[in-house]
Amino acid sequence: MSGNTQFTRLSRGVEVVRDRAVASVVWKAEKLDRIVMVRRSDGFMSTVEIPVEIRADLRSFDREAVARHARALSLAVLWALPDMEFACVERLGRAPLRDGASPAEFGAIRHFAPRMIGIDIGEFELVDRRRFN
Repeated sequence: MSGNTQFTRLSRGVEVVRDRAVASVVWKAEKLDRIVMVRRSDGFMSTVEIPVEIRADLRSFDREAVARHARALSLAVLWALPDMEFACVERLGRAPLRDGASPAEFGAIRHFAPRMIGIDIGEFELVDRRRFN
């Protein structure tokens, strides 16, 4: 496993794998796209829709607008996490993770592909829920 994957030991010696995902608000060609989550362990991606009530304020690349809506963006990610499915997106691959192995910092700029750029919301822990069944 990657160095960004953590293990937590539960009672009775059971280990739960905890992975992390970087969340960024992404614009394509200067137009708002959505929140993109990139899983640290393998570079697979998932997306989260931006809440309708803040979309107008985020229509163009604007770090200050992301900061104004930090809470709503983080809540949108947390709300989506339990049902999130990650997939390999070959056109983007692991490129966004090349911006740094250190944890994502709010407001940091992350490059995805030509004419695709994002502003980090932060890093979120993923728990493999199948281990609890």
